[in-house]
Amino acid sequence: MTGMPWGRVSVGGRDAATLLQGQLTQDVTTAGPGQAPLTGWCTPKGRLLAVCRLLAPAPERFELAMPAELTAEVARRLSMFVLRSQADVADEGPGWSSIVVTADTATAHGVALDTTPGAAVEVEGCWWIRLAGAPGHLQVLGPAPAVSALAPTDAAQVNRITAGLPAVYAATREAFIPQMLNLDAIGGVSFRKGCYTGQEIVARTQNLGRIKRRMARYVTEANTPLSPGDRLLHSPPADGTEATAGQVVDREGQDLLAVVALEHAGQPLYAPDGTRLAPRPLPYAVPELPGV
Repeated sequence: MTGMPWGRVSVGGRDAATLLQGQLTQDVTTAGPGQAPLTGWCTPKGRLLAVCRLLAPAPERFELAMPAELTAEVARRLSMFVLRSQADVADEGPGWSSIVVTADTATAHGVALDTTPGAAVEVEGCWWIRLAGAPGHLQVLGPAPAVSALAPTDAAQVNRITAGLPAVYAATREAFIPQMLNLDAIGGVSFRKGCYTGQEIVARTQNLGRIKRRMARYVTEANTPLSPGDRLLHSPPADGTEATAGQVVDREGQDLLAVVALEHAGQPLYAPDGTRLAPRPLPYAVPELPGV
């Protein structure tokens, strides 16, 4: 695995933390030298514009790491909230990669960090970040050449799908609320911080128990041209009128993540071309999802 194309949006200045605290689902004060929490950025209707890693490489400086195809639009929209704040927002562009490895890979490279999800350490320009779930999974973010050199060659290694790592791409922007991507289950949402954009919808969904769809993991039984945003069916297609049961979140090889209606969770799904998708367990617990 050479790593997916990632980029960064930087936010710096005296008011950078205040600006981001009013926008992100995560408590910005949790980011620091030893923590790189997962976070989302929502519209006022609670729909995710991006899922990011919140990095704090220096005082009064934050970086939002995300798929490279999102950085220009995120920087543009985030700049609209600066107003009179002493904060600067910049699109740092592409050039980074993201891979997921096991804790053994970290040990082999002399990297040690806490077992708490979100625990992070920066080593030679690369961020090693502990993910939720067991056995230990770590996300490695950094300049593409450096990350590529760390990529494991063993095909049995975990990837971002088997690690249950959610993502938003251009094709799925504004398609999901945080709970649909399990952000509440893996520490990507703070329910104790103050107001932020979309907070009312996110909190109401959580407090009233109105979670109707969750992200689950699947494996395709054959090659099929599925991409983020594509619909999935609850039964083999017959005449093209079958009801949609889910939507693809991400894919790597034959592994997929999909947001699925809870009534179909734990059951096989089908691609529009008839390919069967078999359910597989996530490495972390999600209350509404059955064991697979």
